[in-house]
Amino acid sequence: MLPDVTLWPKMITEVIPISVVAYSTNLSLGKLFAFKNNYTIDAMQEALAIGLANICWIYVLVSILKHILKALHSFHQSQVRHLSRARHYRR
Repeated sequence: MLPDVTLWPKMITEVIPISVVAYSTNLSLGKLFAFKNNYTIDAMQEALAIGLANICWIYVLVSILKHILKALHSFHQSQVRHLSRARHYRR
């Protein structure tokens, strides 16, 4: 199911400021640690790392949800078997 694209103009006014604040906070902390430890950081590399981390987090979240849904499904199957007094034979 695709998201409703008519809501995107309303969301963009909230998404952009949140993204700018999150990125600038991350970059300023990175610069602080770089200054204290005598190294330099690249702002573009930081932006790419944040983007990649967000993509990886989505992949991890989806795979975790798949396992949770499988576990919930097995509980549901057990409940249905119990209520129907069915027997589960192991192979």
